[in-house]
Amino acid sequence: MHLNVEIDPPGAKLLLDGAIMSNPLQMTYPTSGVVHEIRGEAPGYLTRATSITFDRDVLVVLALT
Repeated sequence: MHLNVEIDPPGAKLLLDGAIMSNPLQMTYPTSGVVHEIRGEAPGYLTRATSITFDRDVLVVLALT
């Protein structure tokens, strides 16, 4: 499955299951029913998080406020 994640504002920290990843993130992972957490953090912004399952291609866009 293909995972595409973008956190706004540019330069925000993107974490996948607690591991720092590039922002934006484009990766291919094996399909599974495991739930994963995506979190976005940036100074001066509220942290946002969402859960996804690697059961199909996923696009996640988180806008921090």
